[in-house]
Amino acid sequence: HAHARGITYFDSAPGYCGDHSEAIFGQALAQVPRASYVLSTKCGAADGESVRSSILRSCERLGVDCIDCFHIWCLMSAEDFENRLRGGAIAAAVRAREEGLIRHLVCSSHMPGDELAQVLERGLFAGVTLGYNAINAPFREAAVRCAGRLGLGVVTMNPLGGGLIPQHPQRFAALAEAGDGAVVAGALRFLVSHPDVTCALVGFSDCAQVDQAVEALAGWTGWDAERRAALCAHLGEGFDDL
Repeated sequence: HAHARGITYFDSAPGYCGDHSEAIFGQALAQVPRASYVLSTKCGAADGESVRSSILRSCERLGVDCIDCFHIWCLMSAEDFENRLRGGAIAAAVRAREEGLIRHLVCSSHMPGDELAQVLERGLFAGVTLGYNAINAPFREAAVRCAGRLGLGVVTMNPLGGGLIPQHPQRFAALAEAGDGAVVAGALRFLVSHPDVTCALVGFSDCAQVDQAVEALAGWTGWDAERRAALCAHLGEGFDDL
């Protein structure tokens, strides 16, 4: 249903959905042309042998010969990144890319923005997936801006702040367009209006949620820089308590 509604980026990982996510995506996406979607998966191991095995297993489960975006998964600190380098994880992924098993080597991270920016500056990754939303934007802005300057893909996860944004609609009322009380729609627009954001990940539990996200952007012409700057200033005034 998501593919039929125009969604083209599908994010999976070993372990998601009781370790069934990759198999589910593989069965579903086998019904549509391979060139019509971008497929993402991940591995959090530090050693190269485990990364290699994970890539091969993911390809089999997903039913593809090549993974579009393969993540060095869940970088938590600069030390964690160095461990992946020393353990051979990144070297194994580079070899897989050279062999055509993956197209783009990317990373996912929960590091503070300034620390993650230093990792991205190393020039090893073609893109990054990071938690970024209307609550924590100031915390991660440095990484998003750095990725944009370097020409990297930027995929944002956790767009609704773990549900906190829709649970506090009054506090986030500024996200809603005039005459549009949908805070959820505003939260998604906040993300895709960022000039350096490539796409926003949204977790779906049913088809109605797919429709809600798609319709939030249908016919939407975008925010200008002035409106987004005003929103950022408002949101930066203090949501630490959330």
